[in-house]
Amino acid sequence: MLNPHYASAYHGKGHVLYDLKRPHEAVASYERAIQLKPHLVEAYNDKASVLYEYQHYEEALAAYEQAIQLQPNNAVLYNYKSRTLKQLGRLKEAHQAYEKARQLGYTGRQTNGS
Repeated sequence: MLNPHYASAYHGKGHVLYDLKRPHEAVASYERAIQLKPHLVEAYNDKASVLYEYQHYEEALAAYEQAIQLQPNNAVLYNYKSRTLKQLGRLKEAHQAYEKARQLGYTGRQTNGS
């Protein structure tokens, strides 16, 4: 059994559960990691990625926004936020998020949301 105070273990467990195609459990494990270590940006990002992949775009957006609050200069997070907004049909906001990613040094192309 995992030590309930070991956020990194829950974060890692989330990866394993995701690999086992158990997304709901993976998200729960990432959430537990976040409860234990609220500044664990990677857990927010990984939670958002799973939610995005399973088309829970509103929840994914919320997790990306939480990650951005913790790392406001992370260009990749803004790019992920952009693709999520695009999936939600919020194209103006998607463009703004992508432009912010570019201002912060993101050099990749704008994702098409697929």
